[in-house]
Amino acid sequence: MTEVPDSLADQALSNLVNQFARPLDFLRELVQNSIDAGAPRVEVWLRWQPDRDDDSQGVLEIHVDDSGEGMDERIIDEHLTRLFSSSKEDDLTKIGKFGIGFTSIFAIQPEAVLLRTGRHGESWELLFHPDRSFDKVRIQEPVSGTQITLFKHMAKAALPGFVRDCRWILGWWCEHSDTPVSFWDRSQERPRVQASDLGADPFAAFADDRTSPADAGEQRAGPQGPEQVNRPLALETTLLSESRSSGRIQVVVGLSERPRYAFYNGGLTLLNTGNPEVLGAHAPRLGHLGFKLKSDALEHTLTRDNVIQDGHWAKAMQVLLEAAEGLRERLLTRCEEAVRAGEDLAPWHRALTREVTTPKGRRWLQRHRQRALFRDSLGRPLTLDQIQSQERDQGAVLYACEAHRLAEALESIGVRLLAAGEDTRALLTAAWEPPLWVPWDQRGRVQLTADELYLIPDLTPEASLDEREHLVFSHLRTLLQDSVGSRLRLMVGDFGGVSAGARGPVALEGPGDGQVFQRPETRWLQIPAFLRGRSVLLNRNHPSVRLFVTAGAEALEMSVLGLAQLLLHHDGLERESVYDTLLLRALDGAESV
Repeated sequence: MTEVPDSLADQALSNLVNQFARPLDFLRELVQNSIDAGAPRVEVWLRWQPDRDDDSQGVLEIHVDDSGEGMDERIIDEHLTRLFSSSKEDDLTKIGKFGIGFTSIFAIQPEAVLLRTGRHGESWELLFHPDRSFDKVRIQEPVSGTQITLFKHMAKAALPGFVRDCRWILGWWCEHSDTPVSFWDRSQERPRVQASDLGADPFAAFADDRTSPADAGEQRAGPQGPEQVNRPLALETTLLSESRSSGRIQVVVGLSERPRYAFYNGGLTLLNTGNPEVLGAHAPRLGHLGFKLKSDALEHTLTRDNVIQDGHWAKAMQVLLEAAEGLRERLLTRCEEAVRAGEDLAPWHRALTREVTTPKGRRWLQRHRQRALFRDSLGRPLTLDQIQSQERDQGAVLYACEAHRLAEALESIGVRLLAAGEDTRALLTAAWEPPLWVPWDQRGRVQLTADELYLIPDLTPEASLDEREHLVFSHLRTLLQDSVGSRLRLMVGDFGGVSAGARGPVALEGPGDGQVFQRPETRWLQIPAFLRGRSVLLNRNHPSVRLFVTAGAEALEMSVLGLAQLLLHHDGLERESVYDTLLLRALDGAESV
């Protein structure tokens, strides 16, 4: 075998040490090794000893203890102290695969690392130096499992931040570990070993202080004691969540404002990210959801920035998809409950909006269009089917407005107004499936408040009309009845006096009973007027109307013909056949006179 030069070996080891994004990630690596060694629990604890001459400086001990399988001399020589050699190769029950975890202890640049381990009747102590060389000594005292202690010079003022970071890093990587993991901050205690004893013989210095926290009992109990790091698989601060399990696969998925996607093996974090690229082809369906997925068969890539998307991953993702479908059903049920209970619908409509951003999502909601997911302005449940049916009739989705009189009038004729809300608007926008005949550049759902489409003008009583108006308007009604038919009902209104009427439209269109009228600038929203009965309100103060009324004193039938043509032009009915009918009726009327 060709020997690798020391400089290259040192460089390889340095590269392994420096691969970790955060130096404290070494805690994850050591906990992982303990779990792979079959430890029933892992204990991480800290202790700090001030210098004799300066109590603002000292040495921090970082302990990672387990009672797992331990190591004998063969494992130490062939695996622990050799790069790229791991007893975990080809063992899918182990989390680590690359034999590099132990090298992470040098990431925080410790002054020394003491390792004590035992197996098969052997017990060993190893002391690793800053240059990564080590001393190995066989000891007579039996050791159960493996205890690792890192010694790091640290100022007292830096302790709180370091303790906080250790607690956080353990929570990040071990939050759902199947093996119990505890953390104990004992940095405020005063151990018997002095920092200055870290000299030529560190074994002697720590010979009387090798008891783990689990064995120490009350004599070392800090003010709070050990903290449990791991906890059951669950999502925090989520609106709604759904769990699924299949064999060794566990999933919890929920609605989240800022989704994160977490994968675990044995409960240890493989990946926790907000980047939807890790979802592969499932990103359109799952990207808006937050989830935690736990499976012993998952593995991270060598670069640790993704989970290997193999058959095990595909099987786990299928369980996740099933949970996501269950979450959808729970969302619909919860939204219906909120509608009935009069609760705020905004969070549920926001969640539904995220579910319907794809064509498949929109088709899914259409399958549930008869479920009451909305509420009208009077607090009554509304279904998507009812909204869409009224939308076809009105030309727009209508919302409540501040004009209470108008709202009451619309409600009285069966027009139901949605309770106003930006999240409801966003949901109906996202859920719209436009007809195929609508051009792509015109696809968009029209949503208006009631007063943007309708108004209630003041009708002018017949008795308030002067003699010329009465004569012209009565002949106009007769001509329209004969020409257009009974579908059109002519009414006269005052649009705010002479000056205001001059600035207003010629006419307004309304329903057959004439209670409310459609604003002229939105007439294009309606179906063609000649296809249904309606009312037309004539603006008596419009300059053109006043001109024809004045001309009626000299040429009544021609004046009425001109006014009818003006009205039908405004109404979009001035076709050749209609004009011919008007002309014939007007001539007949003139001859009869």
